[in-house]
This record gives sequence, C-alpha cells and structure tokens, in this order.
Amino acid sequence: MFVGTDVQGTAIGVSKSVFPKAPLPQKLLKDYIDFHMRLMESVSTKHYFLAHDYFYEKPLRAPALFLNSENDPISPMSVIKALQNVWVTSQGIPVSTKAWQNTPHVGHMQRHPDEYKQTVSEFLAKSGLRPGEQGRLVDPILNNNLSPDYVVS
Repeated sequence: MFVGTDVQGTAIGVSKSVFPKAPLPQKLLKDYIDFHMRLMESVSTKHYFLAHDYFYEKPLRAPALFLNSENDPISPMSVIKALQNVWVTSQGIPVSTKAWQNTPHVGHMQRHPDEYKQTVSEFLAKSGLRPGEQGRLVDPILNNNLSPDYVVS
C-alpha cells in the first residue's frame, strides 16, 4: 500500500492543507517550506529526493493498493497516477486504486470504515493474502514478515 506524497509537491500540498481558504498564508507557508528545503539541502532535503527517486525507480515489487481522495491537496491524483504509470509500465507492478470523492488526507478509514476494510480485504485476497480467523488487518511489510494472522493462498 502507498501512503504519501511526491516530495516535489510537499510545499504546495502542505500549504493548501493547513490554509485551505487563505491564499496569502498559503503562499507564505509554501515559500517558507521551499526556502527551508533549499537551506537544508545538504542536511536533509537531499535525503528526501534520494528516497523519492528510490521509491519511483526501485519499489518493492509487490502489488500496490492506492487509497486516496480525488481532492487531496497533499497527495494529488496527478502524482498518484504518475507513480502508478511508472510502476506499471517500467516495473510491471500491478496497482489497484480506490479513490473517494471528498475525504481528507488519510481520512478514508474514518469516513468510510466498511468500504475501506472491504477494499483492503479484497486487495489482500487478490494478492494471495487473506485475513486469518480473527480477521485482523496487519501490514506484513511493517512486520517484516507474514503475520500469523495471514495465510498465503
């Protein structure tokens, strides 16, 4: 599963998210983030871009599920579609998408819990994983192995 944004759009996404209806504070925050990223290039920003390049060019070679909102300023659909295109065309990675019309960034589970759980369960089943008897959804990647709650089909 993918959670995140493109590092190149961070300043725009964060500023729109923090100040959704205030153009002047949006611009000030965007300019500050851009300045900070330039100022900290040798300390931290270079690592963001290296991680970004690695994420695009050497992704985990496993099916991917994108859960997003059509109007998310932090993870815009254009960025998600561009990443999906790279993964599908140059890496051969199968991708699935569930996009809600109007949910806040990473707010899909809270707004649509049943649909969210069903989407994740169906994706896992399609990918050869299925919830164990307890039905818990555990991310095997975070655990660095397959949880006992999952059975490989």
